[in-house]
Amino acid sequence: MKLLPVGTRIKFLKSLFASANEDGPACVYAEQGDGGVVTGHGTPEGHWVRWDHWPHAFGAEYGTEVIEAVEATDNEVPKF
Repeated sequence: MKLLPVGTRIKFLKSLFASANEDGPACVYAEQGDGGVVTGHGTPEGHWVRWDHWPHAFGAEYGTEVIEAVEATDNEVPKF
């Protein structure tokens, strides 16, 4: 299992959510294509991560649910 360093920017490969049940309402943890950050390790999925639009960390699996985000560099930004 590949573990990304804490602080690594990530991209969510799919939307992650919990369905409503007798314990509580539905919750969206992250939306597909959005960014987040690795906050730790030790979950069954491998990583503690936090979506940019959700204040709490949750478990996510590398390669299935998240990958490293590719940050644009000055060379990739078109010059007009």
